Amino acid sequence: MGCGCVNGANVKHAKKTTRPFLHIQSDQEFVNFLDRSELHDKTRILAFRHLMTDGKFQHTEELKQLVREEGIPPRYRWPAWKALSGWSETYQPGLWEQVTQKNPDRSALESISKDLHRTFPGRDDFDEVKQKQLGQVCQAYAYIHPQISYVQGMNFIAGLLLLISDSPEDVFFMFVQVMIKYSASLLFHPGLPLLKLYTFQFRRLLEIMLPEVHSHFYTQCITPELYITKWFLTLFANMVMASDGDPRMPISPISRVSCIWDIVLCDDLQVIVMVAVACVQILQSRLLMEETEGILELLSLRGPQELMPPGRCMVKTAVGLKLPDGTSVREKLSLLRGVWAQEHPEDAAELDQATENLCSVCALPLDALPLEAHAAFTTSASEDPVSPHAEQPKVDS
Repeated sequence: MGCGCVNGANVKHAKKTTRPFLHIQSDQEFVNFLDRSELHDKTRILAFRHLMTDGKFQHTEELKQLVREEGIPPRYRWPAWKALSGWSETYQPGLWEQVTQKNPDRSALESISKDLHRTFPGRDDFDEVKQKQLGQVCQAYAYIHPQISYVQGMNFIAGLLLLISDSPEDVFFMFVQVMIKYSASLLFHPGLPLLKLYTFQFRRLLEIMLPEVHSHFYTQCITPELYITKWFLTLFANMVMASDGDPRMPISPISRVSCIWDIVLCDDLQVIVMVAVACVQILQSRLLMEETEGILELLSLRGPQELMPPGRCMVKTAVGLKLPDGTSVREKLSLLRGVWAQEHPEDAAELDQATENLCSVCALPLDALPLEAHAAFTTSASEDPVSPHAEQPKVDS
């Protein structure tokens, strides 16, 4: 008895069959069926359509380059994100059903429950169904990765994914990719070492690249911690507050944030530091005219949307950032990490250890994480009774 697969011999002696004629839709036919709101964007939409094979994108340099240059059209965003992130490498059929039957520790459950109604409260489309799905995703992640468990801020990251995809199962595996493969979980690690590094890098870049703004902020007692923490801990998802249908919102809030995520998933998490600098640069002229209260209102990125920078504008500015001496920002970020490690050796050692631990998690099959992670968590918890999230800053909606 054979296994049922088609091997070389089967192919060689297979009886020819006539395949039914498959109509391949032309570009013009495809454009004819576009929504009216998409017609202005048909060139970009077609460029992405031409990269699809059997309705899917492949993780190719051509796709990444197109994302960097053009951003992703909304209709192709989720399949493109799945390709860029390597979602299929993490997906395991049946695992979602298993983990939704499990619960993390009581503290995580209580924190998740409190944050459900605080997530995008101004959006009509983030209703009770979405809130329930958000709870499932956050609880599932807290169960498989108890060293980090759940921390406020994760709700906005998972919530944004749920606004892009209607499948909580798909969202769970994407959330795992963002937290583990892209190392976003290190932003929530006890002691906040990655958040500290990114804040340090941002502060130095602001001083070098935008000295006038840096000086104005100093006189107004505006420190990066007053606004950058929410940007980084939510990956800018805290900007998505009002519904897209709100007439006061000429630029879709989801579109603005999604453009940032396009480049993060295309490249790496460190991009958010560059986007943060770009955002301040774009708002520079208005920031210099404001005092403390007005500055913080602008930097909340939740003011009148006509005053807020479009997502693609932020991304293009971030990608094109150059230091006065011509050094690339990425090169400078690397140098600043070294400076930070010298000035803050304990935080740097903590980040190195957390990164090493995360790499060991990446090497495990996803369904093996709960057993391994709970064992490690139990051991570390017995050694250190202090709550691992005692220092976590609060991220309100």
